[in-house]
Amino acid sequence: MERRLRHRPHRRPVGAPPDRHLPAAADGLGGGPVTALPGRLGGAVDGRAARGQRALLPHPAGRRRRTAGADRPRRLPPDRRAGRRLRAPALHGRRRADGRHRADRGGGARRRVRGWFDAGDFLKFTHTTSYVVGQLLTAVRDTPPVPGLPAEADHGLDWLDRMWDGPDGVLYAQVGLGSGNARLRGDHDMWRLPEEDDALSVRPGDPDYLVKHRPVFRANPPGDPVSPNLAGRVAAAFALAAQVRAEEDPEAARRWLDKAAEVYARADTDPHGRLFTTVPASYYREDSWRDDMEWAAVELARSARELGDGRSVRWQREAVGWAKAYLQSGERGTLDVSDVSALAHADLLSSPGLDGDTRNALEADLRRQLAEGTRQAARDPFGAGAVLTEFDAVPRTFGLVATAGLYARVTRDHRFDAFASRQRGWVFGANPWGTSFVIGAGETYPHCPEHQVANLALSRTGRGDILRGAVVNGPNKAELLGDLERFDSMRPCSAEPSGHRWSDFDGHGAGYVDDVAAWQTVEPADDFTATALLALSLTADAAVTELR
Repeated sequence: MERRLRHRPHRRPVGAPPDRHLPAAADGLGGGPVTALPGRLGGAVDGRAARGQRALLPHPAGRRRRTAGADRPRRLPPDRRAGRRLRAPALHGRRRADGRHRADRGGGARRRVRGWFDAGDFLKFTHTTSYVVGQLLTAVRDTPPVPGLPAEADHGLDWLDRMWDGPDGVLYAQVGLGSGNARLRGDHDMWRLPEEDDALSVRPGDPDYLVKHRPVFRANPPGDPVSPNLAGRVAAAFALAAQVRAEEDPEAARRWLDKAAEVYARADTDPHGRLFTTVPASYYREDSWRDDMEWAAVELARSARELGDGRSVRWQREAVGWAKAYLQSGERGTLDVSDVSALAHADLLSSPGLDGDTRNALEADLRRQLAEGTRQAARDPFGAGAVLTEFDAVPRTFGLVATAGLYARVTRDHRFDAFASRQRGWVFGANPWGTSFVIGAGETYPHCPEHQVANLALSRTGRGDILRGAVVNGPNKAELLGDLERFDSMRPCSAEPSGHRWSDFDGHGAGYVDDVAAWQTVEPADDFTATALLALSLTADAAVTELR
């Protein structure tokens, strides 16, 4: 099986030529003409866009750094959030005589602000945010209360809601341009605090125009089907919002259920070509979508049952159908941002009236996911369940821990409990480098995350004001760490273990370094942190249950 890997292209230092190995602003967009942006930008972004990938007119950055509460444990770092509310002009179908879009600044415009920054950059993606919100709401629903967690989940949910335009049938997929080209700069071409973007004085056609006036990209033209991976996970997040509100506020829950059903119904269940994730697609590569649809259907069915909605029977039947389709597909992975089958399977196994054959097949697939980890751990001297020469080793490890917790919860089979415990130990320091990969956890942990706000505004000593609780990528292929690229505006930060270099502990092709320029190993991300939170919440719930 070929693993579906997320790849975050590295940042290009200011003034450096475009990297021939990286997509430029319009590279990797494939198929049909890109929608022209105003003024000379129509010539600057001259690429091809996949079906439905259209850039809206940009809107001002409107980002305020927010660090209050950054030390709260087990929360997504609050500095990822955006602040000021500004209008994003919509481009819903109106065209000028030359075929280019004309901005509609009327009542259809919706404000796509708030939300979380994806990682060490200032981009925001529906693909990752829906995954994060779904996990946080699952933790809210199923595990012991964590102070502030419901509000954090609602923060992301509010942004997702803004990205769905129900009246026009449009799902917006991204805020901000990541990779620039020879004529313009994107978010990954700069190292700065977000308020510096607001202070830029730019005009259309200037290289930094899309830094201050961030474009919003839509996943589909108005009324057209939505890529099923996006539609599925967004619908699942909305349906989970209905579940956590069903008892205290059934009217609000019904609104979320109807919204979830609306997005779910828009899914393109016969997709051709590449699935839509981000622009460019190389940021998050994904082949699987039936797991997203299973997740959506099972959460819709569960919400409908709780609210006495008769659609629950149909959605339950469809959830079983999507589960079987996933099991028969060639794109089966383990829990991370590209595969949500463990979440979907666990909730389907918790549903009433599931037939024995389906139950057995779902349980077997959860065991298959965990068996992948145990086989890998048996080959690794330190028992790592993830492949350390691939991206996302740490979040994949937390995904295995979460899956073990879900499996034990729904089957009462605890055969993987010891494996999960060893994986938690590996993440928190029982690894060749002797470091925790969760900032602020343990005695040794990353001090120099590849994160602009952390580097420019917070502590670089590992003490005081840090991104406490943020999860980093962890070890990666050692050859990627030989020539770290830096920005002139970076504050120097590199932490080494006492009396050693990190490379002293590298081996089997894997390496690790704690350096602000090492996005390959110490860039934190919202999806990394959410998977860790779910894994540890399930662990805490199991411990509480055992004590009862």
